[in-house]
Amino acid sequence: MKISDFCIGDLVQGRLVVADATLGKTKGNPPKPYVRLTLTDGSEQVQSMLWDWDEEMSLPAKGLVLDINAKCTEYQGKKQLSNISYMPAEDQSITEFQPHYTEDVEGLFDAAMELIQGFGNTALRELLTYIYQENAEAIMYATSAASIHHMGIGGNLAHSVEVAHICEAISNLFPMSINHDLVVAGALVHDLGKVLTYKMDGPVIEYTKDGELFDHSVLGLVYLNEADCSFSYRYHQVVDLLKHICLSHHGSKEFGAPATPRFIEAYIVSYADGISATLDTLRQANKKAEAEGKEFTDKVFTCNNTRHLRQADIYNILKDSVIEDSEPF
Repeated sequence: MKISDFCIGDLVQGRLVVADATLGKTKGNPPKPYVRLTLTDGSEQVQSMLWDWDEEMSLPAKGLVLDINAKCTEYQGKKQLSNISYMPAEDQSITEFQPHYTEDVEGLFDAAMELIQGFGNTALRELLTYIYQENAEAIMYATSAASIHHMGIGGNLAHSVEVAHICEAISNLFPMSINHDLVVAGALVHDLGKVLTYKMDGPVIEYTKDGELFDHSVLGLVYLNEADCSFSYRYHQVVDLLKHICLSHHGSKEFGAPATPRFIEAYIVSYADGISATLDTLRQANKKAEAEGKEFTDKVFTCNNTRHLRQADIYNILKDSVIEDSEPF
């Protein structure tokens, strides 16, 4: 059962998982309790309003698998489930609802290792080989976010490899100014802290305790410190460069960076990180707008909180002059 397949007016029947349930009260006199129920198929979410809620009842728990019957309606341009009835499913297995950013996590991991093995710098090659091989399963599994961009299994690895390729392209433009190995290595470790920041329980992605207490930029130092120790600190100065890239990749303290970039490679990783995250965010917004038949996307909070023209429309406007094999994402 995929939410993307729902059409306005459809009667839908199937199995979804509770992503969130919040209690509220109407503005009437007297106010009446209701529940805003958010359901997910592991990829997308849809909301349903449970009116006249009995406050003595417990809210549906996150991760609970429900068999539902409802009508797909529209509210403020978004799909909504109305007249919903539901009951807990007999099979509460949530493995099938885990969000996957990509099915080819092993291929992505191989691509990362190929970049690492191409380093001419011995210290960077050995440090990153150790980090990636010692933490292979966790790195392949990690999501890059709970929402917004590169969400789901393999998302963080896909994002890191994207950032590495962007950095590689920039370094090829300025070979005399940029250390290729350092900027690509920085890209591959800049978001390692995401491994410790999030946990996935079926479709529900939440912060870990460490993720709540510490920024992912800081958590990434755990892996760098471990690698530093494993090589008896003989690469300590190189590790410090990687640490700085981790701590500064959000660019400014205004955006949560514990430090600001202090050398060229750190700036490039920061810019490349922003490009990768922004493009994936807009890709998801375009996909949703396409499915809903809209000319513009919904407002994208991380992109000036504005609606964006669909890339498909730009493609069609310029189709007479575009490269034949190019396609809108």
